[in-house]
Amino acid sequence: MRYLILELGKIKIAIQVQRVAEVLRAGAFGPAPGSSYIGTIGWRGLPLSVIDPALLRSAGARVGVIAAVEVRGVPLGIPGERAIGISEIPEEKLKDPPPDSEAWITGLAGDTWLVEPDALVGRVDLGQAMCARDEREFMAWCRQALAEMAERRKSRSLKKAAEALGREMEEKA
Repeated sequence: MRYLILELGKIKIAIQVQRVAEVLRAGAFGPAPGSSYIGTIGWRGLPLSVIDPALLRSAGARVGVIAAVEVRGVPLGIPGERAIGISEIPEEKLKDPPPDSEAWITGLAGDTWLVEPDALVGRVDLGQAMCARDEREFMAWCRQALAEMAERRKSRSLKKAAEALGREMEEKA
């Protein structure tokens, strides 16, 4: 499996290459959409919310690069001081993370932590990241999240809420 390796503070993190849309140089950050983020940068014409290094056990790390990933339909930036490169890590070199590790650390390869972007949910607030985007996009994301939750829970109330939000969006279009 191929991984993008980022150095962040005293750690190295690896993200599966197919999860990374782009690696960007960090520039000046716009306002942070919430406490999970250090700020936003422009990416493909929209704000990309960049996760605070402190949430990745690297408080105070300088951010020089950002790996743009998508988590549940929300674009997020995973920070790094620098990109080390892309490495092939054979399955036999992967080890389980220590039992007391947080869920977003899915494995170890030597001194490198394998990071699963989807497992960052809970550490980061996706709703805050979407608030940095435009209102219509945020409402569409909320409608989709309500519809998915309604399906999982078999909830008519949540389904009605998703439908009502959809109707409101159509009225304002």
